[in-house]
Amino acid sequence: MELRWMAKLVAVILAGTSWVACRHANPPPAAPTIATDSTEATAAAGPQDAATYGGSDASATDAVLYVEPAVGNGPDAADARTSPASTAASPATSPETPSAPCPDDSTLRQVAEELLGRPATHAAMETDVQGCEAAHLPEPGWLVHVMRSPVNETDDGPVDDVIFAVSADAVAQTTGGSVHVEVVLKRRYPSWAAVAVHGYSTDVFAVADLDGDGTDEALIDESSSNFGESETDLRVFRRAGAAYREVATLTTSFDDTPAQVDEGTASECEATVKLGDPLPDGSRRLLVTGTIRRGEAADPERIRNCVDGSVILRLVGDGLEPDQGR
Repeated sequence: MELRWMAKLVAVILAGTSWVACRHANPPPAAPTIATDSTEATAAAGPQDAATYGGSDASATDAVLYVEPAVGNGPDAADARTSPASTAASPATSPETPSAPCPDDSTLRQVAEELLGRPATHAAMETDVQGCEAAHLPEPGWLVHVMRSPVNETDDGPVDDVIFAVSADAVAQTTGGSVHVEVVLKRRYPSWAAVAVHGYSTDVFAVADLDGDGTDEALIDESSSNFGESETDLRVFRRAGAAYREVATLTTSFDDTPAQVDEGTASECEATVKLGDPLPDGSRRLLVTGTIRRGEAADPERIRNCVDGSVILRLVGDGLEPDQGR
């Protein structure tokens, strides 16, 4: 699936070379922004610095988000990816989380297509399952990542990138009509070209019970690049009633050096994040080690979610805070 995804993006980037040339001939428009709504946003299209697909390959066991030191001027300088931990692997879900295998892709596509509805385009569309992780909702279920996009990457049609939670009971009812799902994160991009140009990507980093309440949180990587500024964030979503909402954000990679004329205003940060072993109360911690490089005149707000040094974080209420007792 990943090779197919990468192949599409390479094809789009090659097809969009003329866009990059136009950008150097004419001043670019204002950079698009992603809405702050934690569950759904739409990104605007626009000719900008070409970017290759970034993000991490999620691992379900003791994943470590490893970020290379940023070098050079391209978005690949902040490419984030997952590498195995140097310590023994541990499960990425709470001990109570069922280990039942995920439903087959055809079943998950059926659930996703019902969630997304009929696409508002004449282009032929396809729905691909990007990943599936067992989860405690608290009832047994799964966290599913799907993308719906035009079959032909050059067609004019939206790209939907959705991560949702669905219970095992709900999936068992797929043949009987509607299925209740809870959207964790939803992004809609205008086209494959927008995905390629802006380097948009999302990926499930882990599913784990961070606070020991019996319900797993969803930890999701999200990356983008705009005008020489690249960023990858690890977002923490928790279930609140019948919906998910974002409660914390860690920036695991940020670099605006190519976008700054003066080195004194540039900022960079990078971090590794490891999911700790389950504690006696069922909760888990995030072990974070990071570095920050900031010019004397740089805006500290731009790296406010970065970590400098090593810290163990726990989820308390609606935020992450240092765990002083461990």
